[in-house]
Amino acid sequence: MSNPNRMTLATAVATLLTAGCLLPLTEDRDYLLLTALLIGGSAVIGIVARRLRLAEGAIRLLLVLPGVLLLFWIGWDNLADLMAGTGEFVRISVAPMAAHEGFSLISSFVLWLLFLVAESITVGLERPGWVFPVLVIPYLVPAMVLPEEASPLLFVLVAAGYLLVLATSTFGAHLERAEKPAPSTGLRRGVFLTATVAALIAGLGTGLISTTIPERGTAWIGSGVGPGTIQLGDPSQDLVRNIRANSNKVVIRYSAADGHGRYLRLTALSAFDSTGFHLVATDLMPGTPPPDPRLRAVQPVSIRVQVDDFGSEYLPLPWVPGSWEADGDWRYDPRTLSVVSVDADRKRATRNLAYSATVLDFQPGQQEIAAAGAGDPGDNGLTLDLPAELDPQVRELATTITQDATTDGERVLALLTWLRSDAFSYTTTAVSGSTLDTVSDFLLNSRSGYCEQFSGSMAILARVLGIPSRMVIGFLPGESTGNNSFEVSVRQMHAWTEVYLDGLGWVAFDPTPTGAANASPPPTPDASTTGPEPSVPTSTRAPNQPTSDPAPENTASGSRWTASLGWVAGGIGLAAVVALCPLALRSWRRWRRLRPDRNPATMAEDAWDELRDTVLDSGLVWPAGTPRQTAAELSGVLGAQARESAQALAWAVEQARFAPEPAQVTDPAGQARAVAAALRENRTGRGWWRLLPRSVIQPAAWLHRSTGADRADPEQPTIR
Repeated sequence: MSNPNRMTLATAVATLLTAGCLLPLTEDRDYLLLTALLIGGSAVIGIVARRLRLAEGAIRLLLVLPGVLLLFWIGWDNLADLMAGTGEFVRISVAPMAAHEGFSLISSFVLWLLFLVAESITVGLERPGWVFPVLVIPYLVPAMVLPEEASPLLFVLVAAGYLLVLATSTFGAHLERAEKPAPSTGLRRGVFLTATVAALIAGLGTGLISTTIPERGTAWIGSGVGPGTIQLGDPSQDLVRNIRANSNKVVIRYSAADGHGRYLRLTALSAFDSTGFHLVATDLMPGTPPPDPRLRAVQPVSIRVQVDDFGSEYLPLPWVPGSWEADGDWRYDPRTLSVVSVDADRKRATRNLAYSATVLDFQPGQQEIAAAGAGDPGDNGLTLDLPAELDPQVRELATTITQDATTDGERVLALLTWLRSDAFSYTTTAVSGSTLDTVSDFLLNSRSGYCEQFSGSMAILARVLGIPSRMVIGFLPGESTGNNSFEVSVRQMHAWTEVYLDGLGWVAFDPTPTGAANASPPPTPDASTTGPEPSVPTSTRAPNQPTSDPAPENTASGSRWTASLGWVAGGIGLAAVVALCPLALRSWRRWRRLRPDRNPATMAEDAWDELRDTVLDSGLVWPAGTPRQTAAELSGVLGAQARESAQALAWAVEQARFAPEPAQVTDPAGQARAVAAALRENRTGRGWWRLLPRSVIQPAAWLHRSTGADRADPEQPTIR
């Protein structure tokens, strides 16, 4: 088997190995089979075409045949719909995603395009060491967007594929230079050194760069005991993606001693600006929160929780948390009472974690709330801040809704009743976020949204009225399974509101109409509040009552990269086609000039033209003068056998031009190939000129060829 065919097979196997790096993203394994068919088809076509001695340019064109056939099978009319449907599927899915035909087809097509690029580097450019950046792409995708699911062991697939390519190149070089063992040994050492240095640079570079990239939606939180900070993620950032998820797997199971279901709280977002609600920097304290004097009469309730496949740095707990026992180092935020892991692997701290806790089931009744005024949480106005850009109509709206209320507590209940009324509708297709523009449109125009818009709007309206408020992210109570136990699915992530009332502290309200109607929050408004009265909730969740504010876990954001998968595939394909055009044109010229069974004089002239372009592509200057003078000038960079071939070809060209009866030329194409092989062996030119040949892209080379400065027309009479 020829060395180009060996390199094609090695590149195909290496690309298939790296295709396994996408496994954490999907439960579908069909993409592996389709990828193998596409890559295997192109590899077989390349091998057969070389055995038929087709030109390398023609081979490159034939390699795209499997992908073209796939596109025809899909149908051009269906392609746009397939890409749009796949984009929507991955946008609302959680990892690992369910099987999906569009994802399988597009993933396989992209991997096949990567194979074409890699094969062009290893075979076309003859630079196998350069293929690593292409092979590592399938690993970088899950590693960057789903770091908790993408095991570093997957990098072994990339390393194995890269070493296979290098080893195949070394083996081919050894076969070609069997009579020169020393250079082969040196090449093997060079390959080993290159691989080692590349691995070290890749590992160290990735580690250093990753430390400088801030995580989206994070806050730097002081440790509370000793120096240092940790970076906490904001779970609201992926809330809408989670709400639209397809998966409905159970992620949390818990039981309460009193048999009541409860909202499970992750954290509270206290800061608000024009871009929405955010975390704020705070201290994390060891131990458990000190007892709240206002809750001395509240009887503690014990709960036991088992978290399954849900990784988070926040410990899901009902409000108000009292104490907890969980493996690992957990601290609490005294401002929000969020319980946070500070372990090294805190992003997955809750995964498969079993723990117990006691909670103070504090939820004041409607009368207590109605009688309360706005309190001061002691945060220097943080939970009252509103940006100056807030729409004045929103301020007027808050006043209008609460015009019949006499206390701040009544105003809160009026806001709650209005938001849960028939004036609003719930939908997961609304624009995501709690920005000023999003909330203004929700309140003043569309009145259609999901839990983030409902909870954010209530918090903003409360702040307009001078009542401290914040948004809370967590889970709905889940479904009762009997024996005081509940199951919370991945689709039941939720957002609600907390307001601070004098004498009561932070009180939870759920303004979303589809919230858990029979679990706390919210308290029951009465007829004295503004707007229609919603369904009456109690502190006990009705068994098996469905909830419809679904959402997945916040760690399942790895599928966001595939939302633009179609554009990535198109971009890679277009870039590959553009990059390969000069090489394809150069290969076509080589085939046209060196094809056999033609006029001997024409064959000699064409072989001489091919030699000239090879010299130019190698980075050398084409010597001026007669063919024999040119061959003499080139002899300094050629070996003995190649010098003889160049001189024989020069003699044949002069015979074709000037002899009355040109002598029969012996294999001018073979002589041109022998000189080209010698130039490649000496590595006189830069490798990029093989992808971008000077003879094709430089105007001077075109001008030189078009003037025919060193050749005569073989069809014209020769001069005696």
